[in-house]
Amino acid sequence: MSFINGIKTIEGLAPQAAKKVEIGDYVTRAGVYTEPGVVVDKDEETGVVTVDTSEDTINEYHKYANTTGMTLEQKREFNDIMESIMSNDSDPERVKMIQAKIDTLRLDEKNAPIVSTLRNEQNALIRRSEELPRIYTTSSTELN
Repeated sequence: MSFINGIKTIEGLAPQAAKKVEIGDYVTRAGVYTEPGVVVDKDEETGVVTVDTSEDTINEYHKYANTTGMTLEQKREFNDIMESIMSNDSDPERVKMIQAKIDTLRLDEKNAPIVSTLRNEQNALIRRSEELPRIYTTSSTELN
């Protein structure tokens, strides 16, 4: 492990493991004396990743939820969606807005990680607001 401008560089990550890591993925720790952070750079060939532990960088990728496993584009899209939803002060309205986004995004399989994370956020809001979405769409095969 080395430091470049206060940012930790972790060496020796197996190349196959580096392929699973995306820019912006959350790292709980990478050694005994390290803080949680976010992957800000990776070298596919050597398996070296750079982890930034600054709170601003962590919030850039994980402001609303842990988006580890999403591509960088998916992380940005999720955060943009949540930014617009959280601008509304009403939790029941937020639940409805998330449901509308889920209904739209779930039509394309590539949005599955975003939809899954939005569902998690919706569940947290439902528990907090104690109000279920009134209108939603689903497949007829999923009905009881």
